[in-house]
Amino acid sequence: MRVDTAGKSGHFSVSGMLLWTVGERKPWPVHLFLEGTANAVLSADPFQIQFSATDIRDQAVKQLSLYSNLPVNWSTLRVHSEPPYVEVTDESSAKDHFKVKLRAVPPTESREFSATLFFTVGLADPSNAEIKDCSLAVPVNGVQQIGIQVAPSVVLIRFPGNSPEGSAHFILRGNDLPRGPRPIDSIVCDGFEASWELREVTSQSATGLRMLHVDLKLSRRDGVTGDSTRPRRVAIRMVDRVPLEVPLV
Repeated sequence: MRVDTAGKSGHFSVSGMLLWTVGERKPWPVHLFLEGTANAVLSADPFQIQFSATDIRDQAVKQLSLYSNLPVNWSTLRVHSEPPYVEVTDESSAKDHFKVKLRAVPPTESREFSATLFFTVGLADPSNAEIKDCSLAVPVNGVQQIGIQVAPSVVLIRFPGNSPEGSAHFILRGNDLPRGPRPIDSIVCDGFEASWELREVTSQSATGLRMLHVDLKLSRRDGVTGDSTRPRRVAIRMVDRVPLEVPLV
């Protein structure tokens, strides 16, 4: 009796039945039962990696140890992150395991991120010519602080017809957004008068990231219209914060 243990880990049990017949006699069943323990060729400690906001801020390095239940050639180890939010900073071989040091490199616009690390290593003495290596997937999760960001990063402003008045909409998001009734002190755009309205946006995430929807209106002071007079950027000034320069198109 042969059991396929691919994808199995820990205790398993399988059963089957054979029907025996001899000539014209009534067939009789034979029940088979097999149980055992499946050990993955590769295992990791820890089996998953978590990066905190402090880890991301300090560019902390996490260590992961790989263990093998069969002889492997660690020099053939390949590591791949999907998406590429984790990088390997160091590798070293110990007596009975292999050590990998990792650092998170998440996208700057994401509060939460996740990735999967794929480890592949060649077997030192493969008994099956069709199986030359083994692999392991390790989940990675993390969260980072976001100061203040504008979404989208380049804001579209519309001037209907030949009107000297235009409007734009964008989101301010981040953990450092000022609190209070007037989080925006002023919005400055050369040659234009600016006015705006704010609306708090309820986040669907449990991370507590604050978001403000901004309805911006710009009015040309001299009333002149045309492409040459279109605004190119605005400066958003907030209480006790560094001004944000936002490109306009």
